[in-house]
Amino acid sequence: MVGETERRSRLLFELLQEWAPSIGFIDEITEAFPTERPELDLDSGASRAVVAAMLAYLGDERRRGRTLLVATTNCPWRMGVALRSRFVVVPVLAPPADDYPAIVAGLARRVLGLDVSPDDEAVREAAAVFYAQAASPRHIIKAFSNIRLTADGGPDLILRAARTFCGDTAPEAVALADLWAVYMTDCLEFLPWWQDSTYPLPPHLQGVVRPDGSLDRKELQRRIDQLTGQVRM
Repeated sequence: MVGETERRSRLLFELLQEWAPSIGFIDEITEAFPTERPELDLDSGASRAVVAAMLAYLGDERRRGRTLLVATTNCPWRMGVALRSRFVVVPVLAPPADDYPAIVAGLARRVLGLDVSPDDEAVREAAAVFYAQAASPRHIIKAFSNIRLTADGGPDLILRAARTFCGDTAPEAVALADLWAVYMTDCLEFLPWWQDSTYPLPPHLQGVVRPDGSLDRKELQRRIDQLTGQVRM
């Protein structure tokens, strides 16, 4: 209905203010809301009105220390500079290899009903296989669901799920998402390797991160440009 988008956006911000102290969460903000000023006015100004409402709300000093708006996106480049500057950008990167055993064990308990530990040999081996495939937690859930359809239960179910999973994990998309997350980050101390020389950098970040933890922004931009043409996010 005409005007519904603007009305709901305005209502969201008014409620956050009225219920303060409050926390709001918008998943995939770049898909749920217009996040940049449109070049062409093809919706009778609806997109402009929503962007204007968000900019005004996020710049309202009455909110300071009283409300928190958390938003996520895999496509931060779709946010206009005016809106992005009103957020504090914190990167969420693909998990390193050391995190995979805990992820695999947790998802095995949830999806397969197996009471396993991250230290179990089968879990650690399956974690190494999933990491080599650049499998996300969503892919691991899919692998476990697949194996439930084709196999009976057993102690080797986790490892079989890892070895037989052949879905497209789009490692180039994972790398590009990480690169963009790092590019948009507002503070070096938000990066997981800051003052941690033991952090296991994935190959796509090696050469981007300097020995002191700072960023080679020219190399970062070059890699983003290189992958952008290869990946559909």
